[in-house]
Amino acid sequence: MTDRRATLFGSTIRALEADDLARIRRPLPPETEFDFAAGEWRLRVPDEVRYALAETTRRSELGYSEPHGDSALREAFLGDLDGARASRHEIDVIITAGAKEGLWIALQQLVEEREPSFASTPNVLAPEPGWEPYRSWIKALNLRRVAYDPIALVRDPESVLGQPALKGAILVVNYPNNPTGVAASQEALNRIACAARRYGSAILADEVYRHYADELTSLAKCPDYEPRLDIIVDSASKWLAGAGLRVGFLVAAPERAARAGLFRTSYGSCPSGIGQQLALTLMQEPACRDWTASLQTTAAENISLLSRELASIGLAVESAGALYLWLKHHDISFNSNGIPAALVTDGATFGAAGYVRVCVARKVTSPHSAAIAIAIGSKS
Repeated sequence: MTDRRATLFGSTIRALEADDLARIRRPLPPETEFDFAAGEWRLRVPDEVRYALAETTRRSELGYSEPHGDSALREAFLGDLDGARASRHEIDVIITAGAKEGLWIALQQLVEEREPSFASTPNVLAPEPGWEPYRSWIKALNLRRVAYDPIALVRDPESVLGQPALKGAILVVNYPNNPTGVAASQEALNRIACAARRYGSAILADEVYRHYADELTSLAKCPDYEPRLDIIVDSASKWLAGAGLRVGFLVAAPERAARAGLFRTSYGSCPSGIGQQLALTLMQEPACRDWTASLQTTAAENISLLSRELASIGLAVESAGALYLWLKHHDISFNSNGIPAALVTDGATFGAAGYVRVCVARKVTSPHSAAIAIAIGSKS
């Protein structure tokens, strides 16, 4: 086990290519009025929410939490999976250090517990454009990454999953998609899960943005969802605007969730008990629930406002949803009136050079000025 973990550690480091390391080590930019880069909420927390969180902190103990996470938080999360096909005794959840740890554990588990009759080097179908850690993890585990268009999977799952060479592939799904905002309806997810069963694929569902879709979807609601094969991961970072809490959720069949929790104990403990209590407060306290619901409205309004303003200066948004706008680099000329360039994220980070991602999880006081700043920041 020690040698294997050491090899995995080394391969993970090597998977972070030189440009990734340069990006990670790059100093933070100076404060700017138009920062649309980081994918997190940057709004002032209302006083009533602060009071609720402060009271939770005052009451909380400083000791370790239960190994798989606070039982009340776990039950509350499973309750949020309203309409899940699996009954409560068929699924369980462990608390992870954000979605990132949950996805990393889940991918390793899906690789090691796959059907042995499938390819010796597993194929992993991952969205492209897609969140950058998927590529690093797949490379670190010495797997074969097969990129797919997230729009194509929604339109025709058979065309993506039905290739003979991909039978038994691990399918990573992320809807709404980061960075493009492309969403999948529950009906589309049902078709994807059905096709996955037909072609022997296990599904790793990254659902951290599902609360920002027009329809509250989940793999757990699909008729073909199989908790003994599939793993669902969610997080408090986007849904509850609690990025700094580092509270994530890994959902699987009870025996698989238990093994995931046991694996985690080999290198770390459960996230902070206080952090878990704060996440529970954000989920349950009326003032907090009202605030997080308002964030979903704010994101949708910002997408609409900025898309309209960008169109008014000749810049079309390719796709939008969740917390993001997705648009191409451009060479449009216009009068900037001295407005500085906005910070945006280069699409090359997500495997799509020539594009930029704009995070709308901000207070936008002047949509027109913000659009001009985005246009300047996204010039080729």
